[in-house]
Amino acid sequence: MFFGVDTSSFMPHGHCILWSPQLLIPMVIAEVLTVISYFLIPVGIFRFMQLRLDLNKQVKGILYLFIAFIFFCGLTHLVSTWNYWNSNYVLETFIKLITGLISFATLIIFYKNLKNILLIPSLDSYNKVLKELKDLNSELEKKVNDRTKQLNYENEKANLVLKGVSDGIVLYYPIKNDAGEVIDFGVEVSNKRAASLLKLDPSKTNQRLSLKDDLSFLNKTSHFDDCVNVLISGFEKTTDPIFAPDIKKFYRITISRSETSDLLFVFFADVTEREDIKLDFMSTSKLAAIGELAGGIAHEINTPLQINAGLLRQLKRKVSENAEALEIIEKIDTTKNRVRDTVINLKRLSHGDSAELSVIGNDKLKEITESFLRIRLDDKNFEYKVEGSSSDFKAEFVEISFSQILNNLISNALDSINEHNSEQRNIWVKISENEAYIELEFSDSGPGIKEENIDKIFDPLFSTKEVGKGTGLGLSISKRLAISMGGDLKYINAPRTTFVLSLKKVNS
Repeated sequence: MFFGVDTSSFMPHGHCILWSPQLLIPMVIAEVLTVISYFLIPVGIFRFMQLRLDLNKQVKGILYLFIAFIFFCGLTHLVSTWNYWNSNYVLETFIKLITGLISFATLIIFYKNLKNILLIPSLDSYNKVLKELKDLNSELEKKVNDRTKQLNYENEKANLVLKGVSDGIVLYYPIKNDAGEVIDFGVEVSNKRAASLLKLDPSKTNQRLSLKDDLSFLNKTSHFDDCVNVLISGFEKTTDPIFAPDIKKFYRITISRSETSDLLFVFFADVTEREDIKLDFMSTSKLAAIGELAGGIAHEINTPLQINAGLLRQLKRKVSENAEALEIIEKIDTTKNRVRDTVINLKRLSHGDSAELSVIGNDKLKEITESFLRIRLDDKNFEYKVEGSSSDFKAEFVEISFSQILNNLISNALDSINEHNSEQRNIWVKISENEAYIELEFSDSGPGIKEENIDKIFDPLFSTKEVGKGTGLGLSISKRLAISMGGDLKYINAPRTTFVLSLKKVNS
């Protein structure tokens, strides 16, 4: 029933064409093709809407109406085909009514939004824009390629500069804890020179390293604190020299902060050779000053000493029977010999022409050692003794170097014992030999060296004395002089403060 009309008794559409196959079959085929098309077109429109993400809501709304309109048109043709054999005209009427309403709504909304629809670019406009985009993309690619070539060129130049730079260049990245405190620095090596200077494992040079772990030889210096200060203040800092005791190297280190980040640029330069030259120069300068003094003393004292020696010999002959007078003359002669030994040792320290290796025997070595001790200690309330070897050995030594080492060891012993007001005031030297070396064991009654300082006493610029009382160079220079003679100077952690000077033995 539809508005009071019962269509169940109506004839199907097929009766209208008298069921003529010549008409029925083509009409049914046409209807089916139309239905298929009307059902698939909305699918295509919906897919188009999914792909075109730039469509606004108004355009999408119109397209949804077109989808509904076309779909119901197809549904109308489907019911019409059905009614070739049936008489369900109520359903057909209902669907056509809905189709008409949707069609009319689509018409109104379409014309209402016609201006917006016209804004959709035409194919020509699209092709024109596409061409412009392609041209722009080509131009951009050309600029990018040109810029890339320029950057590669500049990068090659920078790499050449880095390779030619004598300084090792390292980048530091601060590593902070939860409280924002710097606890370490990540380290990135920028050139091969840095890896070489810092004695880094080549396999690690392309990795992010740790300042505290991988550059641990700098932990005993102020380097970490310097980096933190530069990071906070932004001011560049140069430390020259800074000594890394673990690898026995001097560095000049410049720390600079990046203007745009927390990155630190750290420049390392190996100045060990320069510092060695400075140490040699300081040693030579000291000897030159002593030499100038010794020359004056020798000139002013030797002549009177020779005259006094002659007068003493004459006096001895005249008072040969007076025992008391002879005793006084012997004391005068002993004092004269001390003055003579002082001049001899000063000249020995100052003579640069004695820097060549020479051979010395047991007796002479003991004599020189005793002479130095006597000159330095006789008037200082010190006990000293030299215990020689029983064998007749010979050793290689440089007289000037040997004398300077003895002088430094005696000076250190005097300073240590006097500073601590030790009750026992003595210095003992024991000369012995082994298969390869002659050893002078030099010990004193001082308090010894603290355990934490033993590994550093031969480091340049390290001193246990108060500020202003020591240069920190004496033992460092002494060890270098001992090594230059083919021997060595070592400290023994014994009950007494003991240094052992080794001289290369000459095999007969």
